[in-house]
Amino acid sequence: MGDNISEIIQNLVIRVGNLADENIVFKEGMSLVNDLKYDSVSIINLIVAIEQEFDIEFDDEEMLIGKVDDLDELIKYVCELV
Repeated sequence: MGDNISEIIQNLVIRVGNLADENIVFKEGMSLVNDLKYDSVSIINLIVAIEQEFDIEFDDEEMLIGKVDDLDELIKYVCELV
């Protein structure tokens, strides 16, 4: 199930970040901010899209930008909620 969640989140990252024209190779430790040039608004939009896709709600206390910025950590967090 984790692979499926990872694939869905990667597709959301591409869609929300308007990265469809980019040739993105997702790799371990990838940063939304540094590697994919996400800004704070894009990160919030991604969180909302993930919440809607998986019918979950992120804990606002735990959703620090540092935790969300690392794509692997974000996927792991979603896997814990699903």
